[in-house]
Amino acid sequence: MEVPTALDTKFRVAYPMVANALNHVSQALDVIEQLPLVATASARIALEHALSSQWILLTEDGERVLSNHMKHSWMTRARTFADATGTHDDLRPILDVEPIPGHERSFSSQKLFDRFDDSGLFYDLYRELSQAVHPSYGTLAAHFQIVQQHDDDRETLTSLSPTGAARRIDATATGLAVAAVLAVDAFERFREDSPRLKELEEIATSAGLPHDLQFSDQRPELQPIDPHQGRLEDRAR
Repeated sequence: MEVPTALDTKFRVAYPMVANALNHVSQALDVIEQLPLVATASARIALEHALSSQWILLTEDGERVLSNHMKHSWMTRARTFADATGTHDDLRPILDVEPIPGHERSFSSQKLFDRFDDSGLFYDLYRELSQAVHPSYGTLAAHFQIVQQHDDDRETLTSLSPTGAARRIDATATGLAVAAVLAVDAFERFREDSPRLKELEEIATSAGLPHDLQFSDQRPELQPIDPHQGRLEDRAR
């Protein structure tokens, strides 16, 4: 494949997000019947990484902001590790690095989802899938088969489900589909001439899935300026 020179740095930061998203989609599809909650966890990871790749693509200097976010997290961990182990001298080259200003590393999952959907439903999908990642009611329900006794309103635990199949999170399939489409869409838009973009758009449209997030962007002024066409918000006027 070939990436236009102007997108090379963006691609270097975005491609690992695309690859990790698609690897988790593949993993989830392999285990979704036997280990449904594990598949849900992979769907959540895939969705976040796929949307991150879109955010990098659609944000002027987004690759630097996300890299700064990663660097700040790495520096914070180094300081915590040094405090816990007394290795300040060994880690001095890291500890002496100046902190990165907040506005230069402003990135979070909620901001990520809010930018491309003003209804809150996109973020709600992410939180639904997050039940498989964090201790949650969804985790409990997936491993206990519980029957409600209507005569005395008592709940009876009838069996355990070590595979997490007692209650499946229905949003898993949706999360996997959205993640796959957004990841491949980002990948294709990085490629020279985007040869498979039309095919992807047809698949996404037929399944009712979002694919081109430019037009649902709540902050179009953050998009990179196309030297030939200008910003999307300006082209729409």
